[in-house]
Amino acid sequence: GVISVGSIASGGVITGTSVTSANMQGYRGQTIIFFGSSDCTAVLPDIGASSTQAIGDTWEIWNAGSANFILDRATSSQTVYILTGSAVTVETSANPHIAPGGKAILKAAATDTYAIHGDVVDN
Repeated sequence: GVISVGSIASGGVITGTSVTSANMQGYRGQTIIFFGSSDCTAVLPDIGASSTQAIGDTWEIWNAGSANFILDRATSSQTVYILTGSAVTVETSANPHIAPGGKAILKAAATDTYAIHGDVVDN
C-alpha cells in the first residue's frame, strides 16, 4: 500500500514501555507518537545486507508523554550520531533518548549506523 507523508504508523501511538525491533521495522517511513508515563525502550533494528532494514529508512518520533523514549542500540556495533544543530555527539555505548516534549527524525545512515536530529535528544 501507499504510505502518505506524515502518516501515523499502524500501532504507532504508543503508551507502553517497549517497542520491539520488528515493530520498529514496521514503523519505518512513518510517525511514532509516544504518550506514556513510564520510560519506553524501542529496540533499533540491525541495518545492513543481512537484515530487512535498509539504509535510508526513516522514522519521525514525537514524545508527547511524561517519560523518555529510549532508542536501544540492540548490538554493541550500532552507532548513533546525535545532531543537535550546533554539534555532533557520536554515541557508541549509551542509549540515546528523546525527552518529554521532544521530537526527532531518525535515519538509518549506513550499516549499523543511525543519525538522529531533533528537539530534546540526549545520550
